[in-house]
Amino acid sequence: MEPLRKPNNIIAQKYQIIETLGEGGSGITYLAQDLQNSNNVALKALSLHRMTDLKAMELFEREAKILAQINHPAIPQYLEYFDTETDGEKYFYIAQQLAPGKSLIYIHFHQQLFTEISNHKTLFVTKMAKSF
Repeated sequence: MEPLRKPNNIIAQKYQIIETLGEGGSGITYLAQDLQNSNNVALKALSLHRMTDLKAMELFEREAKILAQINHPAIPQYLEYFDTETDGEKYFYIAQQLAPGKSLIYIHFHQQLFTEISNHKTLFVTKMAKSF
């Protein structure tokens, strides 16, 4: 999926895109900087133009409403829900506190890589032991 926004784009005169954090079926999540306080945030974006199902919009709005009601230390703090229009295209956003740590994809990839390296080392040692 082509990113909706590129690094350094400014959204709603408030958030500056730094990089893409992840992509889903109908949306993209960005690392962005809040220009009012310099905090990094997660900015989840949904494009009305790119939606293939109006149910995605309903779910996105429901997610924003639920996040706004939750106050728990294990869930990144909800900051705001807003929409913008650029070049005739409507975008919807959820801004949240940035959760520290690595993404699940990053962790999964590195666990797979570690497992493969470990398996190759075990195989190599086994072959070396048999050759003596």
